[in-house]
Amino acid sequence: LSLFYKKEQRKKRKKQRKVKREKKFYQTLLISFVVNSFCFSLLFFIIFFLFLLEIGFIMIYAFDLDSTLTTVETLPFLAEKLGILEKYEDIVKKTKNLPYDAALKERLSLFLPYPNEIVSSYLADIPVFPRIREFINANSKNSYIITSNLDIFVVDIVKRFGCEVYASKFLYDEVKIINKAEIVEKLRKIDKVAFTGDGENDAPALVAADFAFAASYAHKAAKSAINASNIEVFSEENLIKNLIMLSNKNFTIKNFISPSIPYSP
Repeated sequence: LSLFYKKEQRKKRKKQRKVKREKKFYQTLLISFVVNSFCFSLLFFIIFFLFLLEIGFIMIYAFDLDSTLTTVETLPFLAEKLGILEKYEDIVKKTKNLPYDAALKERLSLFLPYPNEIVSSYLADIPVFPRIREFINANSKNSYIITSNLDIFVVDIVKRFGCEVYASKFLYDEVKIINKAEIVEKLRKIDKVAFTGDGENDAPALVAADFAFAASYAHKAAKSAINASNIEVFSEENLIKNLIMLSNKNFTIKNFISPSIPYSP
């Protein structure tokens, strides 16, 4: 009996050692799997990160609307369509010495009595720069239009560009003019911003942007806009070349393509 008991005990200990070895083996296998998975994941993210560095960062492209995307100013175009061009020109003369926001409110108010659908449909026909529109369509996820025009007026025209829009609003019988510089600062929290504009009211936004372009291809850009910009562009082709170059990881301000043909009215 004693021999039998000892034999059984040896078998039991041998079985326990085997179980421990198997348990240790599987634990080691599991740890190895976890470590290898982590290493492969880390390697993948490093390669992906290096790939992103190679192709460049994602730039945010922001644009004014009037005479930056459109070939003419929207309000005179709209006034002519509605047959009130003379009345609009009179308001422009009366408000020319007012601060920009106050003057714009007076001019926009002229169109408020008209149905929004009619105003928006008329503006939908305004001519735009085709190559810039194609560029925005191709980069719609990181392109934005920032316009002082009323959102209820630009509903149809902005659909042609397919990107997000920031515009002034008509709330509680009052016109709320958008602060373009604040919008640019908001976008800069996402990524670097390239802003293109032509007017005096665009100057603060041009200053706030990482890269600034004064648009002198529809008409000569305002002096304040030119002074606030990195470069003045005189054609839509020149603008697009510079915007494309911004996504290059080796880009510096010196890389901007200087225009060869200045604006001539």
